[in-house]
Amino acid sequence: MIDPIEEVYLKKYKDLNTDCRVLLTDKEVNSIPRIAGIFREDLTNDFDLLIGLHAHGSNLQIINACKKYNRDFVLLPCCVIDEPLTKRPNIDWLKSLVDFAANRGFEVKKTTLNFKGQNTLIYTDQYLTKIPTLYTITGLPYSGKTTLRKELIKHIDFELVSIDNIMDKSNMWREGHPTQDDWDKAYSVAYEQLKTYLKANEDVVFDGGSLKFSERETQRNIAKKYGARHKLIYINTPRYEIIKRRLRNQKTKERGDLTDSEMEKAFNMFEEPRVNETPLEYSTPEDLKDWIGENLS
Repeated sequence: MIDPIEEVYLKKYKDLNTDCRVLLTDKEVNSIPRIAGIFREDLTNDFDLLIGLHAHGSNLQIINACKKYNRDFVLLPCCVIDEPLTKRPNIDWLKSLVDFAANRGFEVKKTTLNFKGQNTLIYTDQYLTKIPTLYTITGLPYSGKTTLRKELIKHIDFELVSIDNIMDKSNMWREGHPTQDDWDKAYSVAYEQLKTYLKANEDVVFDGGSLKFSERETQRNIAKKYGARHKLIYINTPRYEIIKRRLRNQKTKERGDLTDSEMEKAFNMFEEPRVNETPLEYSTPEDLKDWIGENLS
């Protein structure tokens, strides 16, 4: 909330879900953080919604910041003070703000508040109403995760977070690698990418081993933190088929290869998805296109 005056927080509010009034304790009120200073666009990245209350000199900046960081805004403007906008003849200030936002791709809505005076506010809800989905693909090495991801591209618009791609770019498949440190660094980079995409309300496919329940639980918690849905896709490929694909890859070198000990470690580490993870299971050699159409489209 951007306000030119350091207002005293009200202790009572109405919960719209229960239609009941709620009383905040002094401790709860005092725990609400305040930032004393001039509004900057980069602050937007830490919040889901910007509310401008007579935010003199900041209304246009709020709109621009929401455009840059894919956020929604609520503005209760009063008058033109310190705004870099030339007032047009016979066009009021509110209409000028609406046009300014519309020219930046926003669908602006209006409503009025229950008090006298300047009670008209404008707002957007195009980002708050879009719920992104995180698709976690789990399965053993060479099970077909990359093949499924390539087919998904034809059906779903998403951002990709790929452990293999991260390791390729960092040359982690060189001789004597990947080490455990390489894996840790790759997952650290991947999780930061994941958070960035979800924060921008983008659907994401996480293409990594996600062999252990704890890894998948981490991804579920990240999705929950950013208000995203989570869907677990389990590629269930027989071990003999995995071994055959690995031998073929050793000849074609289409992707980085794992040593015998690393493959055995993956077999031992893998924890099949539990029932409460509600996995969407794809089994080789089921037709991939039909499976996607039935389960994900």
